[in-house]
Amino acid sequence: MSTPSDWQRLESLFEHGVALPAAARDGWLDGLQLEPALRQQLERMLACDRSGATIGERLGAALAGAAQAPMLGDRLGPWRLLEPIGSGGMGSVFLVERVDGGFSQQAALKLIRGIATGEAIRRLRRERQLLASLDHPGIARLLDGGETTQGQPYLVLEYVRGEPITRAAARRRLTLRERIALLREVALAVHHAHRQLIIHRDIKPANVLLREDGRPVLLDFGIATLLAADPAEHTGTMPYFTPAYASPEQRAGRPVGTATDIYALGLLLTELITDQPPTLDDDGRPRPPSERVPRARRGALRGDLDRIVARACAVEPERRYPSAEALADDLERHLDARPIRAAPDSRWYVAGKFVRRHPVGVAAGLAAALLLALSGGRIVDERNRALAAEARALAESQAAAAATDFLVELFREADPHAGGGRSLSPLELIEHGVERLAPLPAPQRARLAGTLGDIFFNLGEPTRAAAVLDDAITAARSSGAAPAELAGYLGRRGLALYEAADYLPAEAVLVEAVALARQAGDRDLLSRRLGELGMVQAGQRRFEAAEPNLQEAIALSEALHGPDHAETARLQTLLAEMLHLARRLDEADRLMEHAIVVLRAALPADDPHLLVSLLRHAFLALELRRFEQAERVMLEVLAIRERLFGAHSARLGTVHSGLGKLYHLQGRTADAARHFGHALEISERLAAPGDIDLALMRQNLAAMYIDMGDYPAAETLLRAAVAALDAHPGGAASYVDGLRQQLARLLLLTGPAEEARTLVERPLADGQGAEIAAMQVRQFAQRAEWHRRYGSPQTALEWIERAEAALPASSDGEIGFRQITNLQTRGLIEHALGRHAAAQRSLDRVLEQMTRLRGEAYIGRAGVLLALAAIALDQHEPERVRAQLDESERVMRPVLVEHAPQWQELAALRQRLDEARQ
Repeated sequence: MSTPSDWQRLESLFEHGVALPAAARDGWLDGLQLEPALRQQLERMLACDRSGATIGERLGAALAGAAQAPMLGDRLGPWRLLEPIGSGGMGSVFLVERVDGGFSQQAALKLIRGIATGEAIRRLRRERQLLASLDHPGIARLLDGGETTQGQPYLVLEYVRGEPITRAAARRRLTLRERIALLREVALAVHHAHRQLIIHRDIKPANVLLREDGRPVLLDFGIATLLAADPAEHTGTMPYFTPAYASPEQRAGRPVGTATDIYALGLLLTELITDQPPTLDDDGRPRPPSERVPRARRGALRGDLDRIVARACAVEPERRYPSAEALADDLERHLDARPIRAAPDSRWYVAGKFVRRHPVGVAAGLAAALLLALSGGRIVDERNRALAAEARALAESQAAAAATDFLVELFREADPHAGGGRSLSPLELIEHGVERLAPLPAPQRARLAGTLGDIFFNLGEPTRAAAVLDDAITAARSSGAAPAELAGYLGRRGLALYEAADYLPAEAVLVEAVALARQAGDRDLLSRRLGELGMVQAGQRRFEAAEPNLQEAIALSEALHGPDHAETARLQTLLAEMLHLARRLDEADRLMEHAIVVLRAALPADDPHLLVSLLRHAFLALELRRFEQAERVMLEVLAIRERLFGAHSARLGTVHSGLGKLYHLQGRTADAARHFGHALEISERLAAPGDIDLALMRQNLAAMYIDMGDYPAAETLLRAAVAALDAHPGGAASYVDGLRQQLARLLLLTGPAEEARTLVERPLADGQGAEIAAMQVRQFAQRAEWHRRYGSPQTALEWIERAEAALPASSDGEIGFRQITNLQTRGLIEHALGRHAAAQRSLDRVLEQMTRLRGEAYIGRAGVLLALAAIALDQHEPERVRAQLDESERVMRPVLVEHAPQWQELAALRQRLDEARQ
């Protein structure tokens, strides 16, 4: 077996050997003194190339004598061959012109070696349509394609005038910054294609041209996937990759995916910034770029760029960047002197980046840190007013001197000269401030801890915020603080605990805050604390406790400010959200519509109160299936928060999650997966391993992967989520049950059968309510599915009847989605029992309702269509079979990944149809 270094050596020798006349090659090979195995490989490579022959002769060899190859001047469809412009492992490329009289156009025609079978031609057409959908300025577009009269496939692509990106960068003497910016553009183009579920597999300098206008363009996107007609196409065993730029999984013949392209992008970055082809060790790791350039250039590459290449080119695909977009983001961060994601999470690293961006601002100390924190994380509740009040109180109190000493000490630590050249980041500065609180008198400690806790909260650190605010509460109690002051600290700690998903302690803290606000007689403070308490109780589905608190909060605000005041409207949105959770949707809708009108009129578009309320409104609209309204509002909030906080802020997680749910309900599976992926990325960065929200984000994305046929990716996410909650089980029993049911759904599709049976028969956690009842119904249905696949169809029928009996009818008389899935299982069981007419009636009903609820593009329809096609085959109705298979392929094409098992099911049904016609 060849090692990565062997491949690189062969690639280099091959490039040299093909330039020699055929008569000189034997002597050249003898002089190399290669090991016999390597020499044989090199001889086979050179024999296949036959570089001494003309392009026409090469084409004839590729066609293996099947027929005369096309010649210059010949027409292929509407295209005339003008001149050869290249040759590679897959075929030859010609400059062509359009001659069908429609319009004048030049293009590049790639004639692919080999004769395509009927199945391969169908596959070619399907892939051609996918590639034609790529619409990005950084990707050469696919224009046309077909087969020659001898059955040889060809593709017609946009003709790009340019030169390989590495050669162009060297010739134009581009700066390091310009080269990094070019690679970032290439990565974004690759990400665009990955979002269309297309991978390249052969990214290298020759396939990335730099136009005369300085823009990079990626060529041959996905060409290596076009002619494969079996599962081997998804591995590195296909010959269509360049060894020097191939990933370890390609060289080893393992399955490839988007991570394969990310590896190649890392190698391309290495060559672009070093002007040297990449060199790999035996494990496939590239040498760091800084070690491959003269000493004078090493400083510019050492650090960030070495780390970026190391992560992109990790041997294990799962350790690379999660997407090409993430690689592009790190390149942008490096250019902006911001911390990169691939860097170690070091305090000094982040601080150094901060100092490079703000060399003067560091000297401003804590005040600058606070300003930066607030500009990056607007106060979500009343904390902007509270902080201003605290600052005025501090300035006017007798504690001003102590506070000044506190700040002076922090300023001194922020000074890079005093710190021996080391500077502090804002978060580090706050941490040092917390460490210095202990010696202060209790009143000053309480106020400063309260302020520092608020800053932690606004920096997206609710757990640390809660801890510091607890210190503020302790200090306030010991100093005999007034009830109103103590209620303020308690309320802010309650919010931090709630955001950290620590619901029971949050409620206990807020109950005390409400009692103190009542004792203080401060009706405005009491109204706010009651609203927060009601919000926490509603989040726990304790509506009987939440509603009276929210109603009282609104009544107090109306008495103080009036019914149309912004604060009253904000509290009304909390009550509307509670009504939404309690399924009192009409009441929630009326109240929310009124409150949003008031808030939009009273507050600026980027006000944090308004943005949170708009999200509540959007989620309610989603529940009411007003999809257009929900999408419009969510995208509005997303755009504002991205502008305020950046595209990777924690404050975007809820919005991405909402958009994922919206697009899933609309049948837009790929869009849903993209937004669920963003939400998960944010959650993984911020949440603790056992956080319930993190587990649910994994479950959401796993559900999309199942729908897309990417079962290995789904299984990885689900097993990680179950393991994390099993290790941190506090109050998560029902969530773990839901995760196990999702895992059972996956294992019913993939096996193993015994593990699937263990999961579907596992007792559920004790409990009551609609969610527990729904899980019981799902469990009955999953038992039915297990028996359909692995046991007795008759037993399966008994279980699905139990599931149907346990599910209450929809209140509006319409079939619900759980009823749809139960009916689908019933139809499959009826087919297994040979009751074809009953099975067809059930599945026709399923198809009708799926289309009504989620649209014609919903991927779930494809599975129903395949089942109906199988029934039609058994009933000898070939025309109906063909129509259903064509429709299922139309639904599957834009959604399913290439290795989804449904493609094999579709191919098997087409083969049965062909055999039935013979």
